[in-house]
Formats: sequence, C-alpha cells, structure tokens
Amino acid sequence: MSKLLKILLILLPAVLHTAIEPRVKVKLVKKSDGTHPATLMCSAYRFYPPTISVTWLRNGKEIKGDMTSTEEMADGDWYYQVHSHLEYMPESGEEISCVVQHASFTKPMNYKWGESDHHSQF
Repeated sequence: MSKLLKILLILLPAVLHTAIEPRVKVKLVKKSDGTHPATLMCSAYRFYPPTISVTWLRNGKEIKGDMTSTEEMADGDWYYQVHSHLEYMPESGEEISCVVQHASFTKPMNYKWGESDHHSQF
C-alpha cells in the first residue's frame, strides 16, 4: 500500500466526521408586479454532511406552502448545496426569513431577506 493511501485512510474518517457550516444567501429571483407573486431563493452552499433543513418564516411564523426545494446536490468536491424557492405576495413592513438547520450549527440559523449579504461568504 502506498504512503499516500495510508495517510488518506488515516485522515478520511476524521474529515468525514467534521461538519462544515453552509454558506447561505437569500436573494430575489422574480419581483412581484402586484398581481403575480415574487420569488425568493435561499441557497446553502459548501456544507457537509448532506442532511440539511430549509424552511421559510413570514413575520416569525413558518410558511407551510408556496415553496419548493431541490434535493441536496453534491458539488463534486465532498461538499453539498441546496436551493429553496418561495413564492409570495409582498406586503409592506413584513419580514421574510430563511431558516437553515444543519449539524454544523448549535441552533437553527435565521437569514432575513435583505440582510443575507451580512451572513454569506461566497
């Protein structure tokens, strides 16, 4: 067995048991024209392990419908990504948030629409 393979066999279990925090961004995909809904997208990138939960809040209450999510997708570099879309009719003064739960967090993380640039590191 080669030296490199021996090193990989020693290090791989440690690497695979390390949770890597997702990089999260919330962005507007489609504006509302007043009669049709707006669409927001919450994207989580470069995380491990692949199990993750993405939900949406409107004024602090969970939104049950009007959202679609992709399955966790491998990036090809041991990391994963997921995207969740929310269609909604905007209302003045409301707060829309994407909530991400992942093994790398000690508690669910809340990413408010309009403030996500402070949280993401692309």
